[in-house]
Amino acid sequence: MTSKLYGNAGKKYQHEYHLAHRDAILVKKSEYRLANKDAIQEKDRQRYAANPTKRRATTQRWKSNNPDKMRASYLLRIFGITLDDFNAMWKKQNGRCAICDCKLILGGKKKNSVHIDHCHKNGRVRGLLCFGCNLGIGFLGDDPNRIRRAAEYLEGEVK
Repeated sequence: MTSKLYGNAGKKYQHEYHLAHRDAILVKKSEYRLANKDAIQEKDRQRYAANPTKRRATTQRWKSNNPDKMRASYLLRIFGITLDDFNAMWKKQNGRCAICDCKLILGGKKKNSVHIDHCHKNGRVRGLLCFGCNLGIGFLGDDPNRIRRAAEYLEGEVK
């Protein structure tokens, strides 16, 4: 934004001012938002309701421009782990399935795409699996006894 009186010099001054007073400006904005939370939310609702197509497009654009933030948000919301936790598991398993040892791939819908295995009773993350192994233990109810019996069956030891 150029000023009629100062031209681009005004824009440069504003930029320098904001850099020098960044923390104070953020505090004031935060205080304003807290004091006017309901009014701000109502204004946002009205703006979004007036043009839902634009809102969806803006959201989609943000998601495609911020895949790391989307993944981090998903991991924290669904599994309670951070992106660093996920990366540590990936490194510990060398990017391989904890059961069949196939090479995992990030994203996609392929049979060896990475899945985060977790206990459905307590939510604890156990490790990273491929689609097939995750589906297999899921169909067997995450029950170690059923999985052992299935292994015995496959080996021909079940009577």
